[in-house]
Amino acid sequence: MSNEQEILIARDPLPLIKHPKVEDFDEKEEATKIIKTTLLIASNTKRYVLVPLLALCTAFIFLLVLQWSRKARKSMLYSETDEINSATHILIEGKDGNTEIVSLRRIH
Repeated sequence: MSNEQEILIARDPLPLIKHPKVEDFDEKEEATKIIKTTLLIASNTKRYVLVPLLALCTAFIFLLVLQWSRKARKSMLYSETDEINSATHILIEGKDGNTEIVSLRRIH
């Protein structure tokens, strides 16, 4: 799954969903086992103030860390949220330790 892929969701009248319900695609395939999902919201303060400052202070090595580490990317670019209507991304954690941050595109 690439960073460009998006999950389409419809507006939900229920504003608070802590753990979205997910289904396994294929029970026999280990790669499709989803252990946990976390709703994320893009943090503009972190993205446009903190990250550029840290990048300059570390001679841009910090940007490589963000590229390679999804855990660092999650903590430095996003904040967790419980409201699905305000979420912009979702963090998907798989059985084998695979993690992916996927953009949510709204359907109105």
